[in-house]
Amino acid sequence: MILATFHILYVYMYDGSKVVPKKWWTLSVWFVWNSPSLNPLDFWVDQSNDYILQFMYRSLLRYNFENKKMEWDLANCDLWKNFSKIKCYIKDSAVWSDGSPITKDDIIETYNTLKNTDINKWLKSILDNIDIRDNWWYIEFSSKNADVLLLDVFTIPVVKKDQIEKFKNNSSTENLSFITSWAYDFSKKEFDAEYSAKKITLTKSLNKLYDSDYYISKIIFKFFQDKNNLLKNENTLNIIFPSDEKELFVSPRYRKYNFLFPQYIGLFLNTEKMGSLDLRKTVLFQLENAAYPEYSDKNWKKVNNPFLWEESIIPEITNKNFVSIVNSLGFYKKDNLLWEINKKYDTLLKPQSGITEIPSNTYFKTPSSKKIYFRFWGSSEMLISGNVPAGVTWVYINDFKLKSFVTWNTKFYFRATTEFKTLNIWANNYSLYFEINWKKIKKETLTVYYYQNKDDLENKQKEVLANLGKTKAISKESTDKLNLEKEGEIAKVWALDNSYFYDKNYNKFTLSLYFVNEWPYFSYYTKRIKEELQLLGIELNIKEITQKELNTMLSKWEKNYDMLLAWVNHGLFDYNIFPFYHSSQAKIWFNFSKLKSIPLDLLLEKLKASELDPEKLKQIKKESLEVLKREAVVKTFFNPYSFFYIDQNIKNIHEYSLIPYKYYSYDVIKNSYIKEDRIIDYSQKGISSFFSWLKKSF
Repeated sequence: MILATFHILYVYMYDGSKVVPKKWWTLSVWFVWNSPSLNPLDFWVDQSNDYILQFMYRSLLRYNFENKKMEWDLANCDLWKNFSKIKCYIKDSAVWSDGSPITKDDIIETYNTLKNTDINKWLKSILDNIDIRDNWWYIEFSSKNADVLLLDVFTIPVVKKDQIEKFKNNSSTENLSFITSWAYDFSKKEFDAEYSAKKITLTKSLNKLYDSDYYISKIIFKFFQDKNNLLKNENTLNIIFPSDEKELFVSPRYRKYNFLFPQYIGLFLNTEKMGSLDLRKTVLFQLENAAYPEYSDKNWKKVNNPFLWEESIIPEITNKNFVSIVNSLGFYKKDNLLWEINKKYDTLLKPQSGITEIPSNTYFKTPSSKKIYFRFWGSSEMLISGNVPAGVTWVYINDFKLKSFVTWNTKFYFRATTEFKTLNIWANNYSLYFEINWKKIKKETLTVYYYQNKDDLENKQKEVLANLGKTKAISKESTDKLNLEKEGEIAKVWALDNSYFYDKNYNKFTLSLYFVNEWPYFSYYTKRIKEELQLLGIELNIKEITQKELNTMLSKWEKNYDMLLAWVNHGLFDYNIFPFYHSSQAKIWFNFSKLKSIPLDLLLEKLKASELDPEKLKQIKKESLEVLKREAVVKTFFNPYSFFYIDQNIKNIHEYSLIPYKYYSYDVIKNSYIKEDRIIDYSQKGISSFFSWLKKSF
């Protein structure tokens, strides 16, 4: 009874009390990664290095998780049209951990070091064309060729000028007294023999020492070499980062923190190899409506377009007769091939009916466009001429190469004469040849009957026309031979699988799919794509390549695939979509679909040219998606959830569905705590309020 009364009083006193987090606690983070250098000039080189640097350094730009966009951090910058000039004014709040202000010299020296050395080649490639100068009240970044790729560079750590030389020389950072600019300072780097782990300790910076929202006083990062050490030491940890995306068997004390990167698995259709728009539309529609049972909503998020919006870019099927689409490409089903064979041989086995007039040639125009011409002797020469299509490099009459013809001419001319015996009494055959791609190809023949006697010419003309009009019977020998050929072709077709389409040489309609097997699920997707195309009657040849082979293939303009399954990460900025769909990248590099669309180019250039207000940006993105939908070049599949494990006892964890990069998870834990105090407001407690509370509660 006494215990129950005491419990009721305790609950009453603390009901409505204010929760106040306790400060000065230590966070322990575990990695199966290599121990980082902590060199801020190595940013974007090593993810473990980037992860720890986010706690220590500020930059010109920083991602705001609440607004889901980039915001100015150390400075406020004005962006001129096309990024030709960017003026940055340092904020008064920008200070180093030693209390000194962050200056223009610190920022300029950081960027000039990256520009003028090979410490970070990717950053150097962007900064090469940028002029960086101190312009009294502000820092100016200027270039005639600059674009928003420069904004990517604005996310790197700014380093104090006095320390740059040591970092530049790659000297050991273990004994260096770091001067930082963000929430935590470097304390020590050591090897912990007890846990067989390398440790890096950060302590709360003077910049945040009196910040009431920051409760973590110390962060210890532990770098283990294998997962087995986790099982032995997980009781000492608060956050666990696995080395890959495979789940770990951790205790129930931990929960998975799921998040997404701005990325997707994309299937790109090569517009040059798959030239039929109707075919591309059908393939994308088939894959969009397929099931992928091994990848549930628990582990994956469906991606509808490259901007990660909900709007789908799968095109509508305008031609629903898929058989006619494939037939137009020269491929047919088994039944159609059998019908064509019967039609072909029925025609060949029938007596050939005569014709009433001389058939025409395609290219010969003078002395006649007909295949046979009758000429009375009256001149010792005759002009033969005709038309030439594009792509012909040389023209021949019989074995005579026409020297008067020049490549790209649209006409040919040949003078037949009795002097050179190219025009003779009786029958003259003139065979026309075109040389195309170094091959001599016979096109047609003109026959000229040339007589000196009119009666002989008339008799020959009557004879030729009579022979043309005769019905020609098929001999028994020819009939037997044709029937045997027909039986052979029918037997070949009957042996074919009726679920596929074939050309007239009985080759399957086959597409090729290349992929880099970066993750286990790539093999699964290629298998499902193959199964779905089989339902359409298309065979799929799958080729696995390495990332190095893909880079070589792109750099050498060898996009010989019909489809490419690739992993795409658009990073922090919307303009990063540019290289994947702009025409300038079609021949070389990352326009995997080889798409060439002037309307899309103009939209992407606007997206890449300058900072845009939200409504204008939204409109450009919407119009870009409409073009991609119309062109039917890409299917975005899923985005796998990434994760780490976090102690469930930790409170005030920020939940974010999208994290630009793994090293950006600082904001998730920045205001977290484990223990808390409760402050009782005694002015609200008394006898009358107790009985009122008791009546209400029970």
